[in-house]
Amino acid sequence: MVPEQTICEKVIQAYNSNDLAALISWLEKLGCIDITRDGDTATLTGLTGMRAGFTLGDPITLAVCTGFALFGPHWASVCPTLLEKVNKLWKAEIKKAKGGGHAKD
Repeated sequence: MVPEQTICEKVIQAYNSNDLAALISWLEKLGCIDITRDGDTATLTGLTGMRAGFTLGDPITLAVCTGFALFGPHWASVCPTLLEKVNKLWKAEIKKAKGGGHAKD
């Protein structure tokens, strides 16, 4: 199973680069198929056989899409703290970008 922390890092990287390519490529390596890309959006068939749509947006939205692609509609049960972890990383990135250094735990 893919650790939540890895999903968080991939999502933040996609957000920071403003590009889905690396995230979609990683999902392909994990077994997601039938990738359709159109500009800032992508649709793929996830590991559970369900389709997931992606669009560039905030990290929380990207995390939900990634969780759905990997674990289907039960992603929140499989990754119960995913959104909390992504939010924490996102806030740390914002703080760092504003020159505030590292966010405290």
